[in-house]
Amino acid sequence: MATVLILLSLFSLLPITDGNHVNCSTEIKGIPPDFTKINGLWNIQLILSLEDIKFKDKGVAYIFSRVSANEKEANISVSYNPLSIEGGEVTCKRIGHGDSGDLSYEFTFLNGTKSVITIVQPHPGSLIIYYRENGVYKLAVLYYKETSLPPNEVEHFSKWSQCKNLHPTFDLDTSINYAEQCSGLLEKSDDLDDVQHAVFLNLVGKSVSSEDFFSRFKMLYTARLEILHLDGKYTVREYKKKTVEYKEAEYNYIKGSKTDDIKISTFKTEKDLLLLGVRKGSSRTLYLASKTFKAEEHVLDKFLIQATCFGNQYTYFVPGTRERDHGGNKS
Repeated sequence: MATVLILLSLFSLLPITDGNHVNCSTEIKGIPPDFTKINGLWNIQLILSLEDIKFKDKGVAYIFSRVSANEKEANISVSYNPLSIEGGEVTCKRIGHGDSGDLSYEFTFLNGTKSVITIVQPHPGSLIIYYRENGVYKLAVLYYKETSLPPNEVEHFSKWSQCKNLHPTFDLDTSINYAEQCSGLLEKSDDLDDVQHAVFLNLVGKSVSSEDFFSRFKMLYTARLEILHLDGKYTVREYKKKTVEYKEAEYNYIKGSKTDDIKISTFKTEKDLLLLGVRKGSSRTLYLASKTFKAEEHVLDKFLIQATCFGNQYTYFVPGTRERDHGGNKS
């Protein structure tokens, strides 16, 4: 089960159990299935499950899925903000067409346990996917396309899910269309592998998950990043200087470690720049650093979006680091 991610790492976090079908007269009705309206990117608004899933402990800020279904099979993938839970996908075979406007597919785990995945679309702007094993409802997910759903629709879904003995597990931010804005924006890179012994860079921008002193107050200062590497062990240090330089933060990371409280990754960006993400517990930091003292405007504008997609709320730039564009790619 650990090698398969069903809705995708959502479902794989739940234990496989036996049980009787929940008898409940309340059912979700959907419009006639239309794959052109079902397929595509969807934001997750609400998750209800049989078991508690510790999303906050794993640093999750948002989740979205890509659905690709047809008459024969369905592929559902899930993406989270970076350095939280690894995303994944599942492909399942069509098993039937219900009379309430739903589509049912079946997936078989390596141990032989079968899971039924049902897709229902109440209206073109919303989607519901729920999972059953041995007749027991294990997980139900409510999606929205572009804007969050009205309270009455969320309440109806919640009542239906609670009737199936499912309970809310996580409150997700629905103020942003993460699926549209963040899909493919933060691609991991191997820039850390290129660090031979030590790299010293000027800090241009920083984004944090919790408000800090520099995100609240404007002042003149300089900042830099120092990255040390020896045999797969990395040390990242952030320095700031107003009058006297001091160490703002230090992170020690072993590549490939699954027990460390710290996760570090670099993401693709432009030449002579470094985009470095750090997660320590529930705290997230995204750095934009440069070999020079500046970055062009389109890079900083993009960093603002990347910071949001990293799951952060507070972003600021080191004074004097904005450089006017000189014909670079402004995407």
